[in-house]
Amino acid sequence: MNKSERRLGFVGVSRRPSSPRANTSRKRREAPADPRAVEFFKKHAGSSYDPKKETPAQGRLRGAKALARAEAEATARGWTVEWDHDQNPDTSWMDDEQLADYESGRIEILDAVLKDESGEVLESLGGVALNARGPRDPYGRVVEAELALKALGEE
Repeated sequence: MNKSERRLGFVGVSRRPSSPRANTSRKRREAPADPRAVEFFKKHAGSSYDPKKETPAQGRLRGAKALARAEAEATARGWTVEWDHDQNPDTSWMDDEQLADYESGRIEILDAVLKDESGEVLESLGGVALNARGPRDPYGRVVEAELALKALGEE
């Protein structure tokens, strides 16, 4: 995979703040999350829950909604994620089968860099292992939404 950049998500939001981090310190009214995006993140993202306050299903739904909203907000702000090969990948966690897939090019280890509309780096993550062949690996979209969530200061 060559270095690539793409706009985040598939959902637009009409509000566009003047700066990428505008209004993140104030509590803002949350727009409803796109149900298709929520279902995607429920299926593909990991989750956590507080057993004192919620069930595992409620925790998964809460996390999926947060990722869907973060993806939509990042899209509305014009943020992009740039993907490039990790120049120093750690393969020590791979078993023999995964290592063979990496060495044959079926798995790529990439860096993801979230940038605002002016190109300023907001967040990044290295060592992201994605399937290199076939349809786009859903985990890539999850990583992009998680980077946006962190940049927006949400939990």
